[in-house]
Amino acid sequence: MSLEAVYEIIAKAKHAVLQNARYRDWLEERLNFFHRSIQMPAQDPILGLERFVLRYIDLAPRMLDCIDRLTREAGLAAQASPFLEAGQNFFLHSGLKTLEYTGLEGLLIRAYQTHRLIEELYDCNRSLALRPDLGLENTEVNLLVHQLIGEPFANELDDACQSQLRKVVNLSDYSDLNLAACLDQANGNEWQKLRQEWENLLPQNGISFQFNS
Repeated sequence: MSLEAVYEIIAKAKHAVLQNARYRDWLEERLNFFHRSIQMPAQDPILGLERFVLRYIDLAPRMLDCIDRLTREAGLAAQASPFLEAGQNFFLHSGLKTLEYTGLEGLLIRAYQTHRLIEELYDCNRSLALRPDLGLENTEVNLLVHQLIGEPFANELDDACQSQLRKVVNLSDYSDLNLAACLDQANGNEWQKLRQEWENLLPQNGISFQFNS
Protein backbone atom coordinates (compact mmCIF):
# COMPACT_ATOMS: atom_id res chain seq x y z
CA MET A 1 0.00 0.00 0.00
CA SER A 2 1.30 3.44 -0.94
CA LEU A 3 -0.15 6.55 0.65
CA GLU A 4 1.97 9.07 -1.24
CA ALA A 5 -1.05 10.32 -3.19
CA VAL A 6 -2.98 10.81 0.06
CA TYR A 7 -0.15 12.80 1.63
CA GLU A 8 0.05 14.94 -1.51
CA ILE A 9 -3.71 15.64 -1.48
CA ILE A 10 -3.53 16.71 2.17
CA ALA A 11 -0.48 18.93 1.60
CA LYS A 12 -2.14 20.74 -1.31
CA ALA A 13 -5.36 21.29 0.62
CA LYS A 14 -3.50 22.66 3.65
CA HIS A 15 -1.52 25.05 1.44
CA ALA A 16 -4.75 26.30 -0.17
CA VAL A 17 -6.32 26.93 3.24
CA LEU A 18 -3.45 29.18 4.27
CA GLN A 19 -4.20 31.38 1.26
CA ASN A 20 -7.72 32.38 2.31
CA ALA A 21 -9.97 32.72 5.33
CA ARG A 22 -12.93 30.70 4.03
CA TYR A 23 -12.14 27.66 6.14
CA ARG A 24 -11.77 29.73 9.32
CA ASP A 25 -15.18 31.24 8.54
CA TRP A 26 -16.61 27.72 8.29
CA LEU A 27 -15.04 26.75 11.62
CA GLU A 28 -16.47 29.85 13.26
CA GLU A 29 -19.91 29.02 11.90
CA ARG A 30 -19.70 25.42 13.14
CA LEU A 31 -18.51 26.60 16.56
CA ASN A 32 -21.93 28.17 17.10
CA PHE A 33 -23.53 24.72 16.96
CA PHE A 34 -21.18 23.00 19.44
CA HIS A 35 -22.69 21.17 22.37
CA ARG A 36 -22.27 23.04 25.66
CA SER A 37 -20.10 20.19 27.01
CA ILE A 38 -17.29 21.21 24.62
CA GLN A 39 -14.94 23.71 26.28
CA MET A 40 -12.88 25.83 23.88
CA PRO A 41 -9.83 28.01 24.69
CA ALA A 42 -10.79 31.51 25.83
CA GLN A 43 -8.26 33.15 23.52
CA ASP A 44 -8.70 32.55 19.78
CA PRO A 45 -10.80 29.35 19.87
CA ILE A 46 -10.83 29.26 16.07
CA LEU A 47 -7.03 28.96 15.99
CA GLY A 48 -7.16 26.09 18.48
CA LEU A 49 -9.85 24.38 16.42
CA GLU A 50 -7.94 24.89 13.17
CA ARG A 51 -4.77 23.37 14.63
CA PHE A 52 -6.79 20.44 15.96
CA VAL A 53 -8.35 19.80 12.54
CA LEU A 54 -5.03 19.93 10.69
CA ARG A 55 -3.38 17.44 13.07
CA TYR A 56 -6.45 15.18 13.04
CA ILE A 57 -6.26 14.99 9.24
CA ASP A 58 -2.49 14.41 9.26
CA LEU A 59 -2.82 11.47 11.66
CA ALA A 60 -5.22 9.48 9.46
CA PRO A 61 -2.75 8.34 6.75
CA ARG A 62 0.08 8.06 9.28
CA MET A 63 -1.96 5.56 11.30
CA LEU A 64 -2.78 3.57 8.17
CA ASP A 65 0.93 3.58 7.25
CA CYS A 66 1.90 2.32 10.70
CA ILE A 67 -0.77 -0.41 10.73
CA ASP A 68 0.41 -1.49 7.27
CA ARG A 69 4.04 -1.88 8.39
CA LEU A 70 3.19 -3.66 11.64
CA THR A 71 0.82 -6.17 10.05
CA ARG A 72 3.34 -6.91 7.29
CA GLU A 73 6.02 -7.66 9.88
CA ALA A 74 3.59 -9.92 11.76
CA GLY A 75 2.64 -11.85 8.62
CA LEU A 76 -0.92 -10.47 8.62
CA ALA A 77 -0.69 -8.36 5.48
CA ALA A 78 -3.34 -10.38 3.63
CA GLN A 79 -5.86 -9.95 6.45
CA ALA A 80 -5.13 -6.25 6.91
CA SER A 81 -4.96 -5.25 3.25
CA PRO A 82 -8.74 -4.89 2.56
CA PHE A 83 -9.17 -2.75 5.66
CA LEU A 84 -6.19 -0.53 4.80
CA GLU A 85 -7.32 -0.10 1.21
CA ALA A 86 -10.74 0.97 2.45
CA GLY A 87 -9.14 3.67 4.61
CA GLN A 88 -6.96 4.83 1.72
CA ASN A 89 -9.92 4.93 -0.67
CA PHE A 90 -11.80 7.34 1.57
CA PHE A 91 -9.25 9.92 0.43
CA LEU A 92 -8.71 8.80 -3.15
CA HIS A 93 -12.21 7.84 -4.30
CA SER A 94 -15.05 9.95 -2.96
CA GLY A 95 -18.34 8.17 -2.41
CA LEU A 96 -21.70 9.70 -3.28
CA LYS A 97 -22.11 10.96 0.30
CA THR A 98 -18.85 12.93 0.26
CA LEU A 99 -18.46 13.87 -3.41
CA GLU A 100 -19.64 17.48 -2.96
CA TYR A 101 -17.24 18.23 -0.09
CA THR A 102 -13.87 19.61 -1.17
CA GLY A 103 -10.84 21.33 0.32
CA LEU A 104 -10.00 20.90 3.97
CA GLU A 105 -13.65 20.37 4.89
CA GLY A 106 -13.74 17.38 2.55
CA LEU A 107 -10.46 16.05 3.97
CA LEU A 108 -11.83 16.37 7.50
CA ILE A 109 -14.78 14.18 6.51
CA ARG A 110 -12.50 11.61 4.88
CA ALA A 111 -10.15 11.61 7.88
CA TYR A 112 -13.17 11.10 10.14
CA GLN A 113 -14.19 8.08 8.08
CA THR A 114 -10.68 6.65 8.41
CA HIS A 115 -10.45 7.24 12.17
CA ARG A 116 -13.92 5.78 12.69
CA LEU A 117 -12.91 2.71 10.68
CA ILE A 118 -9.87 2.29 12.96
CA GLU A 119 -12.16 2.71 15.97
CA GLU A 120 -14.42 -0.06 14.64
CA LEU A 121 -11.31 -2.18 14.04
CA TYR A 122 -10.40 -1.86 17.71
CA ASP A 123 -13.90 -2.54 18.96
CA CYS A 124 -14.24 -5.78 17.00
CA ASN A 125 -10.92 -7.42 17.97
CA ARG A 126 -10.71 -9.43 21.20
CA SER A 127 -6.94 -9.14 21.70
CA LEU A 128 -7.10 -5.34 21.51
CA ALA A 129 -10.12 -5.19 23.80
CA LEU A 130 -8.06 -6.99 26.46
CA ARG A 131 -5.15 -4.55 26.12
CA PRO A 132 -6.26 -1.04 27.09
CA ASP A 133 -2.59 -0.02 27.16
CA LEU A 134 -2.56 -0.39 23.37
CA GLY A 135 -5.90 1.23 22.76
CA LEU A 136 -6.93 4.61 21.43
CA GLU A 137 -9.12 6.97 23.41
CA ASN A 138 -11.26 7.70 20.37
CA THR A 139 -14.48 8.87 21.91
CA GLU A 140 -13.95 12.57 22.63
CA VAL A 141 -11.67 13.27 19.66
CA ASN A 142 -14.07 11.75 17.15
CA LEU A 143 -17.03 13.26 19.00
CA LEU A 144 -15.60 16.73 18.41
CA VAL A 145 -15.23 16.04 14.69
CA HIS A 146 -18.74 14.58 14.69
CA GLN A 147 -19.91 17.98 15.98
CA LEU A 148 -17.90 19.81 13.34
CA ILE A 149 -19.39 17.75 10.51
CA GLY A 150 -22.88 18.05 11.98
CA GLU A 151 -25.89 15.80 12.14
CA PRO A 152 -27.52 13.95 10.52
CA PHE A 153 -24.62 13.67 8.04
CA ALA A 154 -22.09 12.54 10.68
CA ASN A 155 -24.48 9.79 11.77
CA GLU A 156 -24.75 8.62 8.17
CA LEU A 157 -20.94 8.47 7.97
CA ASP A 158 -20.82 6.39 11.18
CA ASP A 159 -23.31 3.90 9.73
CA ALA A 160 -21.36 3.79 6.46
CA CYS A 161 -18.10 3.00 8.30
CA GLN A 162 -19.69 0.07 10.13
CA SER A 163 -21.13 -1.20 6.86
CA GLN A 164 -17.76 -0.77 5.10
CA LEU A 165 -15.93 -2.78 7.75
CA ARG A 166 -18.40 -5.65 7.37
CA LYS A 167 -17.81 -5.59 3.62
CA VAL A 168 -14.02 -5.79 3.73
CA VAL A 169 -13.44 -7.93 6.84
CA ASN A 170 -14.82 -11.28 7.92
CA LEU A 171 -15.64 -10.20 11.46
CA SER A 172 -15.84 -13.72 12.90
CA ASP A 173 -12.27 -14.47 11.72
CA TYR A 174 -10.95 -11.00 12.38
CA SER A 175 -12.10 -10.90 15.99
CA ASP A 176 -9.73 -13.76 16.86
CA LEU A 177 -6.60 -12.29 15.22
CA ASN A 178 -3.88 -11.47 17.75
CA LEU A 179 -3.43 -7.85 16.69
CA ALA A 180 -2.14 -6.91 20.13
CA ALA A 181 0.97 -8.97 19.34
CA CYS A 182 1.52 -6.82 16.23
CA LEU A 183 1.62 -3.69 18.32
CA ASP A 184 4.01 -5.35 20.75
CA GLN A 185 6.61 -5.80 18.00
CA ALA A 186 9.77 -3.67 17.95
CA ASN A 187 8.15 -1.07 15.73
CA GLY A 188 5.26 -0.93 18.17
CA ASN A 189 7.06 2.08 19.62
CA GLU A 190 5.95 3.94 16.51
CA TRP A 191 2.34 3.13 17.31
CA GLN A 192 2.79 4.31 20.88
CA LYS A 193 4.05 7.66 19.59
CA LEU A 194 0.99 7.98 17.36
CA ARG A 195 -1.23 7.06 20.31
CA GLN A 196 0.36 9.83 22.34
CA GLU A 197 -0.16 12.37 19.57
CA TRP A 198 -3.78 11.27 19.28
CA GLU A 199 -4.44 11.53 23.01
CA ASN A 200 -2.89 15.02 23.09
CA LEU A 201 -4.99 16.38 20.21
CA LEU A 202 -7.54 18.01 22.49
CA PRO A 203 -5.42 19.22 25.45
CA GLN A 204 -2.63 20.62 23.28
CA ASN A 205 -5.17 22.82 21.53
CA GLY A 206 -6.95 23.94 24.69
CA ILE A 207 -10.08 21.87 24.01
CA SER A 208 -11.84 19.69 26.56
CA PHE A 209 -15.18 18.10 27.38
CA GLN A 210 -17.06 18.80 30.56
CA PHE A 211 -19.92 16.37 31.04
CA ASN A 212 -22.48 16.80 33.79
CA SER A 213 -22.04 14.18 36.53
